[in-house]
Parts: sequence; C-alpha cells; structure tokens
Amino acid sequence: MARRRRLDSIDALADDDEYGRQLRRLRSMEATVAAIGSVQAHLRCEGTLHSRARDGVLDAWTGRGLRAWQSKHMIISLASRLDDATRATLVMDSRELDFRSLLRVLRERVVDASGILEDGTASNQWGTVLGRQLEVDEEFRWAEHLDPLPNGAPDLVSPTTEAAARALGWTDPAAALAWIEAHAAERTDAHLVAVRLPEAPDYHGPHMDLRVEIDRGDVWYTFPYTDEGRPRGFPVRRRPTTTLFARRPNGDEVALVRWNTTIGGWQPEVNPEGGVGMRYKESDVGERVWRDVIASPAWLPPPATPDDELLRRSGDGWRVNDSITGPGYDSAYGLALVIHHQVRGDGEDEEDWLDNGIRSHGSVSYRSILRGHSHGCHRLFNHLAVRMTSFLLNRRRHEVRGRIPASLRRKLHPESPEPPPEPLVLEITNRGFLFELTPPVPVEVLRGNVRGRPTRAPAGFFPLPEELQEQAREQLSDDPSP
Repeated sequence: MARRRRLDSIDALADDDEYGRQLRRLRSMEATVAAIGSVQAHLRCEGTLHSRARDGVLDAWTGRGLRAWQSKHMIISLASRLDDATRATLVMDSRELDFRSLLRVLRERVVDASGILEDGTASNQWGTVLGRQLEVDEEFRWAEHLDPLPNGAPDLVSPTTEAAARALGWTDPAAALAWIEAHAAERTDAHLVAVRLPEAPDYHGPHMDLRVEIDRGDVWYTFPYTDEGRPRGFPVRRRPTTTLFARRPNGDEVALVRWNTTIGGWQPEVNPEGGVGMRYKESDVGERVWRDVIASPAWLPPPATPDDELLRRSGDGWRVNDSITGPGYDSAYGLALVIHHQVRGDGEDEEDWLDNGIRSHGSVSYRSILRGHSHGCHRLFNHLAVRMTSFLLNRRRHEVRGRIPASLRRKLHPESPEPPPEPLVLEITNRGFLFELTPPVPVEVLRGNVRGRPTRAPAGFFPLPEELQEQAREQLSDDPSP
C-alpha cells in the first residue's frame, strides 16, 4: 500500500484513517515478537530453552524454559508469564544472579547451623544481605502488607547470613568466584569453616517453650461455579498463616516467624463411576499437637487416586510418576512434614492420638501457597518447611525413631489406546525418617473468618458440567498434592 501511494515508507501510513490502526497493531506485534526473541536468546544462553521452541513465539517449549529460569531464581509466576520479577532477573548481570543464588544457599546453611529462625516476617522487618534482597520476587515478602505482630521478632537471619558471608570473604561476585576457584580442588566434605556469628536471643536454648498458631484467614464454603457454569469470584483479604511463638524467661511471648500457608478448599475429584466433580477438602479446626516430624517423607496415594495421576508420559510410552510420591523435592509432601495429631484423654495409649490426615509440609506448588488451596494440609515453601523442622529438632527434645516401613505395591494401567505391554508398578517401601518430639508442640488451628453461605463445609461430591470437566482434569493433574 505504501508503494501504491508512492510513500517513502510504511510509517507514512500512521495517520491514515484506513491503515493507521493496522500499522499500530503491526508495530505492537513486532515489539512483542522482538521481546520474546530476546527472552529466548537469554534462555538459550542459559541452557534452559528446548530446541523445539519457535522463534518469537511464547509457545509451550518456551514456557517450559521460562519456568526453569523462574525456579532457579525463586520467582513465583504463572506459567509462560513475563511478570515484573521475571523481567527484572532477565536484565540483571548473570554474575550477580549467581551470587544471589550462592548467598541463598549460604543463608540456609547458616540457619541450620545457628538455630536462628527469626526472619522478620513476624515484625515486617525485611533485612538485606550485603545490601541485597536475596529474593527478587516481592511475592516472598507478602507479609509486609500485614500489620506487625505484637512483640514480633526482628530479622536475625539476614545479619547472621551477612556475617558469615563477610567472614568467608564473599563480599561481591568476583570475591566469591575467587574463593571458589581457590578451593575447587578440595573435597567439600573435608572443608570445615568456623565463623563468628551474632549471639542468639536470650530465649534460645536446647529446649524452648514453643507453640504454633495457624490462622485459616478468609474461608469460603460457597460452590465455586454458578448454575450456568461461570466461575464465582471470592475476594480474600486475609490469607492463611502459620505463626511460631516462643516464651522468654520472663514469661513474655515472642512471635518468631509468620509464614503464609494453605487451607483446604474446593478441589476437583474423579468420580469412580465416571466424570469429574468437586469436593470440599476441609482443614481441621481446634487444638492439635506436633509430635511426629518426618524427613524425606513419601506420599502414599489413596486407593481412589486414578492411575493416570500416578503416571507420566515418557517419549512414546509411560512411566511411574514417582516424583509426586517421593521422597524428593517436588514430591507431594516436599522435603519434610509434621503430622497434626488430635489427642484424646491423657494420650497414654497410641489409640488416643488421632491422625485425620492433616500435615504441615513442604511443597513446590508455590502459587497455591500464595493464591490457592490445598486438599486440607497446610503447605509451606519447601525451604521454610526444612527450616521449621530443623529448628524443632535443634530446639526441642526429641527421640530418633528411624525409618517408617511401608508396603504399598500397586499396578497402574494408563487410559490410553496403546497401553504398555506390562502394567507399570508403583512400589513404596518406606514413608520417611521419623523423629518424635518429647513433649509435642501444641498447635491451635483457628476457625478463621468464614464468609458467604454456607457457613460449614458442604459434604459430598458435586458433579461439574461437561464443559468444565477437562479444565478440572488439568487442574487435578497439575496439583495432586495433599
């Protein structure tokens, strides 16, 4: 058209009544394609982009590479979304990003070695390490929108981590790289480091007086779809939280940490007779205790769990999805869990310890922890679940009970026109490594702020319309965790 009108360039059509709008749309699309191309080039350089990704298209392969990038740099994002935190890391110097990753590793090591848990979440005091916020994503600092808790502990983790970094000489990316290169030939298990760290507070000790409070926040029992199949919106002003308290020698309480968690909610479920529907998964309310701490836990799927949820495509075939059963980082229970027991009577007999299947456990389903629901359990970011359970074992008397035997063996048959010649077998022989807190830590689960109607959890299975069933199946396969 520009040639037909003998114009110097296509840009001369910008003010044209007929073609100006199309030109602006073209320029916008060109900018989008160029931006996606730049992201793909970055991911390709980092080795996270699959060769099947199409240039300039935010396709599934590019989304997969982007998720790997986001996981590496602790960014919580929806799939294939270039949000603010993702863009911020993409434009950062890669050496700076690697240095922050190193400092995060050091932080977890320092927390474990020092027994310091207080990270400022209870008082909304967010410290830095060497002038850096180690999490670029502000989602990790969600609690800054809440009021500080009375007598909330300040951030002790950040200054303790910085003290360790300075003692090691890790003051910037170049200094850290020089240190690593100088010690590269040494065995890592033979290199011991002693550093002077800040003193722990006066209420720290080998056996601390602790208690836990879980606030369920805003609770909606209303069915999530209208009669016409449209999703309902449920505003949530108060998210669920887990708060750990310690008692000082003078009797005052200190809130050590306040972390976001999950409660149960409406979850998709496959009806054994066919079809997909919804069932409300309730989180228990009332007084409970933490007695059993399990490291490297395995999830034993209930018999009603469909086979397809326990299988994964592998090339042209299938394999058992043992990553969800665990043990492992991305398993249903994450790296560590504590069981919520309800104690009847004096608790002298094991029958007095009721286990309703509710746990506080690690998870890689970070979006659910910030925005969604669980199947009743209280999920924590995986590294925080490790911090919490390590702190309990460092600061409470306990007995080492050892491995928990299990004997689950289940043949799996995928729903496929070309099933494998032999059934695939899921086999779990242990449920993890058990520690028993003596005495247990008291836990109170608050009812929360129940909103809307009904005011109690509905019982039973609620079928979904046919047009919503495929979406529910995808949600079920994406997040089968408890």
